[in-house]
Amino acid sequence: MGRGEMQHLPTDIIINILSRLPVKTLSRLRCVSPLWRTLISTPHFLSTHHDRAAEQPSSLFSTRGQYQRDGSFIIHISSVDHKGTVQKTFTKKVSSVVHSLQSYASLACLIGTGHIYICNPSTEEFITLPQASRGAFHGMDGVGFGYSSSAKQYKVVHLFYSYSGHEIADDQVECEVFTLGCEESSWKRIKNCPYHVYFNPPPFVEGSLHWVIHDYYHNSYDEVILSFDLDREEFRVIPHPECCSTPDYYRSLLRLVELRGCLCVVKPTQPSKHSIWMLKDYKNGTWVKEYNLDLAPLGSYDMFPRAIRSDGAILMEMPRKRLDYYDPGSGTFTKFNRIEVEGGFLFSYYVESFYSLGST
Repeated sequence: MGRGEMQHLPTDIIINILSRLPVKTLSRLRCVSPLWRTLISTPHFLSTHHDRAAEQPSSLFSTRGQYQRDGSFIIHISSVDHKGTVQKTFTKKVSSVVHSLQSYASLACLIGTGHIYICNPSTEEFITLPQASRGAFHGMDGVGFGYSSSAKQYKVVHLFYSYSGHEIADDQVECEVFTLGCEESSWKRIKNCPYHVYFNPPPFVEGSLHWVIHDYYHNSYDEVILSFDLDREEFRVIPHPECCSTPDYYRSLLRLVELRGCLCVVKPTQPSKHSIWMLKDYKNGTWVKEYNLDLAPLGSYDMFPRAIRSDGAILMEMPRKRLDYYDPGSGTFTKFNRIEVEGGFLFSYYVESFYSLGST
């Protein structure tokens, strides 16, 4: 079908066809005619395109950074579709090595030593956020990324120690928030975080970021998971699964992750065995143990679930930054179609979108 024939089709059919195309192709088609440029820019089309893309999100890979003589780092960011095909790769020069990659919907947040970057992988827009109150130092600060549905804006949350005393336990965990697209374009300090938490990347589920409360400083087993609501910008403790209610050696090894839209707790029960609990009903705090994983035949237990395929296979992030699918029934692995990155990579998901960072 040629361009002339397409333009004589009903608008809803044109939208149906164009909404199935990637952002890179649509960017070119915007130049076809004023009609198509207007059509592809309408809120209805953008919403339809986003919803279709969300059905099969793309994988996102980023290198940690290749050191340059001037002290900067070069990172390579690649998107891979659900079939394992590399869609594109682009390169950015940054000020620090990147040690964490988080994403939600259309945007990715890359956390470096002292710097935080935001990227739209679809349009290749890339910005550096203003300096936080204290640099985002690896292992010493907590950074979370999510979306406020009420404000319709992405937010970055930064937790950091104030170091007012001699011991960390004497100090407060302070909190500040950066809102993308906000007129002030600066970090906003809010009330202190009420608990010390483990600064692992916090999963974003049901409008909130989630951290495990640090049991060394807070040994109450009634308080395990801390959430931060991005709409209200408030902290609260949420219910936890029964596996967290009793003290044991593995309590400090709890990890939180989002799987199939649910908040999940991953807890070792023995050196080679892990259980995965899913928060099936977030509002009522209903947890269900969905998996018991036995990794003994594999010889390595340092693995972390990242996604669950429709057939039940679990995508695992393994040592040396490998990704493979694990079959809980057979205990076997199959190779994940992925790009090979020298020195390892950071991994997440994103949804194609025209979301612009130009006003941030």
